[in-house]
Amino acid sequence: MTVTPKPEQDRKTVDTAKQDSKTLFLQQAGAFSDDSSLSELRNDIYQARGRSETDDDVSS
Repeated sequence: MTVTPKPEQDRKTVDTAKQDSKTLFLQQAGAFSDDSSLSELRNDIYQARGRSETDDDVSS
């Protein structure tokens, strides 16, 4: 026997999943909020790629 959920139940599940993933993302992003090494890390990444972080810094 297969049980089919009502449409409003599906919508609640999707809304809850979206809320949970958003909350999780914000918590993870907040973990880096006071990490002073991120700026240097970002600069090193762009330097290794051989390009600047913004298009304004690119010289052709």
